[in-house]
Amino acid sequence: MNKPITAKKAALLSELHAALTRLAEGKPRKIKPPYQICMNTVCKEADRDRSSIKTSDEFAELRSLISVQAALKNQRDSASRVSRTEHEKLKTQIDCLRERLSKADEALNDAVETIYDLNVALVNVEEDYRQLMQLLTTIRSTNPTVDKALRLGGLESQSS
Repeated sequence: MNKPITAKKAALLSELHAALTRLAEGKPRKIKPPYQICMNTVCKEADRDRSSIKTSDEFAELRSLISVQAALKNQRDSASRVSRTEHEKLKTQIDCLRERLSKADEALNDAVETIYDLNVALVNVEEDYRQLMQLLTTIRSTNPTVDKALRLGGLESQSS
């Protein structure tokens, strides 16, 4: 038959449960992170000797709770590591994309400048062509020999 739990053991169990709860919630008072949840850590958080958690039946529930909380914390820590790894990977990809975008922006600006310069050059060439055609028309109209030579060369009179 089970012996009744003494007031001393009940107080110890209460302190150990409170310590486990603080550790599980990530709000320890005595233990500094990072930490693993285990019997030794619970005892240290409760400011008790590591042998405080006995193998007797009265402590069986506490030992089970410690195992469950340890597994949960390991799962959270593992998910957090994956999350951090994914975060770093995404950060690297974003940095790479920013660099590529910056290079593309520079290339686009260079292309716009080149198009502008070519447009200015085209306007200048068109103006030069217009002036040359006016000059040629003037020369042809004032010099019939030049007009005849240009017609023989395949350039019909612009004035006709």
